Amino acid sequence: MAMSHSKFAMQAAYLASRSASWAGECADNLGEPEQPMRDDSVERYLIMLRETADRIEQMHNEKS
Repeated sequence: MAMSHSKFAMQAAYLASRSASWAGECADNLGEPEQPMRDDSVERYLIMLRETADRIEQMHNEKS
């Protein structure tokens, strides 16, 4: 059985929440808002995105 609408919505909300948190922290960098992002920060964000996307895919593909 594929992932339910409810479980998908929870995962999508989690992803949106985490992304909003990252965006808020970046926007709060009042000292240097136009400076380039650090490579390690971008990499950590991308890892979080991939891990969440992988979890959604695994949940969707799980059989009951």
